[in-house]
Amino acid sequence: MTSAHRPLRTVTAIAAAAALTTGSAGIAQANAPFEHSSFTIDESGSFDADICGFPINWHDTGRGSVLLREDPRSGDELILQRLDITSIFTNATSGDWFGISGHWSEHLLPAKVMRDGTVVSVLKEPGNRNNLFDGSGIISRDTGLTTWTFTYDPVTDTEEASVAVHGKFPLAGSDFCAVASQLIG
Repeated sequence: MTSAHRPLRTVTAIAAAAALTTGSAGIAQANAPFEHSSFTIDESGSFDADICGFPINWHDTGRGSVLLREDPRSGDELILQRLDITSIFTNATSGDWFGISGHWSEHLLPAKVMRDGTVVSVLKEPGNRNNLFDGSGIISRDTGLTTWTFTYDPVTDTEEASVAVHGKFPLAGSDFCAVASQLIG
């Protein structure tokens, strides 16, 4: 290689470095939150005996956050929501109890306009959703990844949803009163 080629290579390297730096700044800007809020949960209540056959007191405690981010170039929005919650259910007559705790995380990815004009958005929900427990420890656990895909057709004004589930979800679809009756009824 002659010295005449070195300046061209140096200019190319500088341009590449500048593009990388600009790209990194764009990524940093795209990930900058424009709204962030946190919240706590501390609520109590009760179910009458006519709901499950016996009176149940409940107490929820937890915390959560919502983070919204926007790419200033495209306007795409990313929503990230997290929630940690524990619910304790007590038989108001016997004092027996059980709990459900979990960590939920939702990531709403930016919507994409497809070639056919439909708009597709994806919601991912990873993590431990439900841990069913009592004084002896964990009885059952739902864990894994749920991916929801929503397709909106602006021509027909219709929306379709599909879901893919990866993991173990033994509590999914369980009847609350059946579980409560078995554990504290």
